[in-house]
Formats: sequence, C-alpha cells, structure tokens
Amino acid sequence: IIAGKGVLVTNIQNTLKDKKQIDVTTLPFNFEYQTIVPVDAIANPYYSFPEEIKVGNLVSQGKIQGTIKNPQAALKWTIPAASVDSVGRVSSGGELLFNNQTILINNTQLKTNQGQINLTGISNLKNKQWQIAVDGQNFVISPFIAEFCRQQVQDFCPYLKDRYININQANIELAGNLDQLNLNNLQGNTNLALNVDQGNVTFRSNLDAGKIQG
Repeated sequence: IIAGKGVLVTNIQNTLKDKKQIDVTTLPFNFEYQTIVPVDAIANPYYSFPEEIKVGNLVSQGKIQGTIKNPQAALKWTIPAASVDSVGRVSSGGELLFNNQTILINNTQLKTNQGQINLTGISNLKNKQWQIAVDGQNFVISPFIAEFCRQQVQDFCPYLKDRYININQANIELAGNLDQLNLNNLQGNTNLALNVDQGNVTFRSNLDAGKIQG
C-alpha cells in the first residue's frame, strides 16, 4: 500500500508574463507519503530468506519539501514484527533527515526481546565526510552471521557461521570519506564484549587508515 500527496508551486504564469527564463530547480514543492510494504512477498522473486526468518511489513512515512536545488526530507521507517526462530521477535526502525546536503541517521535500532543495537550517523555530501556510531547490548548475532555467510562466503565463515555469538556490550565508532569507501581509509575504534559458545571474549582496537591497533 502506497499513499502520497503533494503540491508543486510553479508560478509559471507570472514568469511567462514577465518573459523570464524558467528555472525548474527553484520551483518549490511539498510532498508527503505513507507506505506499507510486505517485504517477504515482494522480495521472494529476487531473494529467498531462510525459513526461520520472517520480515513482515515495512512501514514508512515521510515529507519531502524545498526545491530541486535545495531539497529537504524527513523519513521514518519501521519493521515492527519480524521474527527469527532462534531469537524470537525482532523489530527495527529509524529516522533519516536530509537538509543542506547533510544526511542524518537518528534513532535507528534493531531490537529483540533480550537486547538491541543502536545506530546513529551523519554524512556531508559537500565534503564527502561521514561518521557512524554503533552501540548495543545482549544481542544474539548468530543467525545474522549465518545468513551473511549463506549469501557471501568470506574467510571467517567456516569458523563463525555455526557458532553461538552474543554481543554482551558493543561500542563502535567509524569515520571516512564517501569517495574512498575501503578499509584502508577508515578511522575509528571498537570495544566489544562477546559471548562465543559460552566463553567470554573482549576485543578493543583502534583503526587508523586501515591499520588495526589492539
């Protein structure tokens, strides 16, 4: 279900009367929308989720206004009733704001009955700089690692895909440049306290231009 309404203010009549050139990038607009998207049904022809994962509906609403030259947007989304058999109910949601060539990610969370992961971020499209912060506690990531490894085989997959891994505590900060999205250009630090197969593991490190110091 997708519903929307909007207004485009043109003032073209006065522009033509005054014999001025029409600049469509300066025409103001105001548009609002609401959507309810059944993710499983829509994704099914292109992507097959494992039987234990049910995503359910993606609900979103937002407002886009301003001009083509200077747009502004405020979007909210939620997946209120996903589920993973080995974890139980999983919900997620977040907010995205766009203004003056800056993207803000606020109040973005992934929750289970036991814990949650939180994400905030900012990116400036003018200078191409971005940074994100992730924190969380008591969050089981085993089924998500298993699904990632099912889609993309990585070197660590044989060691991790069948293990029980719980994030007891996490604090991660990363920053970089949009034009150089690779490990060698990242800055940040990581503090992780994990439970792996009922054993506790603590990992602390700094990332400087792709070099890990821990």
